[in-house]
Amino acid sequence: MKISVGTHGREPLKGEYEGTSAIFAITPDFCPAPIAWGSLNIQEDSHFYLCKFYDFTDGVPEPVSFCEKLARLHSSGSSPEGKIGFHYTTYNGDLPQDSTRHNSLEQFFTNKLRNVLQVRKDRAGPHDELDSLLPDLFDKVIPRLLPPLETSGRTIIPSLLHGDLWCGNASIFTRLYFDEYHSHVPKAEPAEDYDDRNALYALRFDLHAAALFSTQEEYVQMAIDEIQRLVEKLHDGITKCTE
Repeated sequence: MKISVGTHGREPLKGEYEGTSAIFAITPDFCPAPIAWGSLNIQEDSHFYLCKFYDFTDGVPEPVSFCEKLARLHSSGSSPEGKIGFHYTTYNGDLPQDSTRHNSLEQFFTNKLRNVLQVRKDRAGPHDELDSLLPDLFDKVIPRLLPPLETSGRTIIPSLLHGDLWCGNASIFTRLYFDEYHSHVPKAEPAEDYDDRNALYALRFDLHAAALFSTQEEYVQMAIDEIQRLVEKLHDGITKCTE
């Protein structure tokens, strides 16, 4: 059971309940069963989230079963109307994640990055080096990497992702896990952009960390380094992709 106080505590618990319920509906063998959420009577403005308890085990999971379940979640096609997003605001720490539904991945991802960049700026102030890179990120890198997933006859089927990335949920996987996962979910075309797309997606995590830990410069620097690399490699933007 998790307990929190105040409106800011209530919304993250509701978001966790909604998110876990959605995952459990598709892969009940892959996450703790959500039981209930609500407000407590014994303390004013206090709230709870309750789910089934599991003891953690050491080591990494068995690859075949783990990757099959993850692939099943990622292939669920569970979004109403085929839009990308989620019906309720979820949280990363005390940071609300804007998951407003959009028709394209480019729109959705751009909106998410702009939102977290604004939160970081509100909390820590402007950052000249980071801010100077953003026009190329939004005008060249994102349009170069994401629209090709939804053009030339390609489509994206919106599905659920588990996005609670922190040290307690992370592990180091060997190439075996990646190969096993991709035996169920092949790399999306254009496959040559696979690594750069993953680097772009990882920016979201780096920028969330920069907003959550706004006094720690290393998180901003991680984002800056990756944006610089992507801009240098993809500086021609979508033009290069369509040649």
